[in-house]
Parts: sequence; structure tokens; C-alpha cells
Amino acid sequence: MQLFEAFEGKKAAVVREDDFTPATMERFLLCLSHGCVELDCVCNSGSSQEAQSSCRAASCVAKVASQDDAISLLKCADKYGVEWLKEWCETDLVQRHLTKQSLVLLLQLASQYNCHVLWRECTKFMGGAKCRLSTCLALPAFVQLFKDLPELATKATAEAAKQLEEDFGVDPDEEA
Repeated sequence: MQLFEAFEGKKAAVVREDDFTPATMERFLLCLSHGCVELDCVCNSGSSQEAQSSCRAASCVAKVASQDDAISLLKCADKYGVEWLKEWCETDLVQRHLTKQSLVLLLQLASQYNCHVLWRECTKFMGGAKCRLSTCLALPAFVQLFKDLPELATKATAEAAKQLEEDFGVDPDEEA
């Protein structure tokens, strides 16, 4: 039996996806069909089959346009179980968007969507040179996180402190 024989004579159906914008879904489907994340890649430009076949996801290095785009694509990849794309989005968020201002948002995202790489990098960032642990804990967004989601804030703080001790032998209570 042919794959599509079961559909012969059936009416075409419309698939609705209300959780994501059309732009996110288009990007997601392009990633699935080409195995590539880069918007300007030959595989996404309608170029020849030969050019498209030369593309490999690992060779595509351009990033999504914004933090919001990466987050939307990550949520979509999580919903549909596309782990390679979810991991790519995590890496993009860490490399291009992890700052003091985005830390709390990315911690919440990592927790909600089981983003292990993003979580680990956020907690490392909390104890690193760019955002000392004491500075992170004093951020208004982090203070609010302790009020809204104390378990999450406590877990992140404990992991950041543990990472400091492991990496540098630093006791976070004695941090300068």
C-alpha cells in the first residue's frame, strides 16, 4: 500500500497552530525541512537543489534575529519534540543573549522547558566575572523572582554558589 493511498478521496484539512506566530511556524518548518537554522542559507533561499544539498546544519552559523525569536523557536521545538533545534536555541540564547538583564527570564525559561544547557550556563554566569553572585542577587528582577518563585530562585542561587566553590574554591559567603 502506498503511503498516501489512505488519503485518496479525502478532503484537505487545515492545521491550526495558535500557540506561535506565523513567522515562528514558518521558521520552524524551514528548520525541519532543511535541517538548517540560518535564514540566509542557500537551503532557505529557494536556490537550486544542488546548492541546497551542500548545506549542513553544522555549517550554518548565522543566528536568529532576536532574543524573542530564539525563545519562540525554542518553545516551538520543545512543543514538537525537536531536540536538536531546542539545543541550538539554548546555545544561541547563551552565546548572544545572556546578560544581567536577561538572566531571570532565561532561568525561568530553562526551568519551564527543561533546558539543561541554558540552566547550567545561567547559573555559571551568576558566579562569573560578568555577573558576580552578590550582584545578581541584588538585581530587581532577581529580588522579584525570590518573591514570585522562591524555589526556582533558591535552586539557581545554590547551584551558582556550588559552581563557584567547585571552580574556584570560593565560599560565596566570603565573596568580595
